[in-house]
Amino acid sequence: MSKIENAVWYIIAVWDEATGKTWRERPDHVQQQFLEAEKELRTRQFQKVVLPDYKPMDVSDCEYYINDGWNTCLDEIKKLNSI
Repeated sequence: MSKIENAVWYIIAVWDEATGKTWRERPDHVQQQFLEAEKELRTRQFQKVVLPDYKPMDVSDCEYYINDGWNTCLDEIKKLNSI
């Protein structure tokens, strides 16, 4: 199962638990909404996050640590963008 399918079925499971109804007990229009949402997720092109620039590292000691943390966060977001 793909990540999208897992997400959709997780939402369905939470809905089932909250309402006390199973998939077959749901009204047809609710089932249709879930199926349409799954289809939309499959076809949607996810856009990557546009990131700000790195901060310079040739600064005072205090700013260095702040900028280093900023740049490290940007590196981690770039990893997520590549998924």
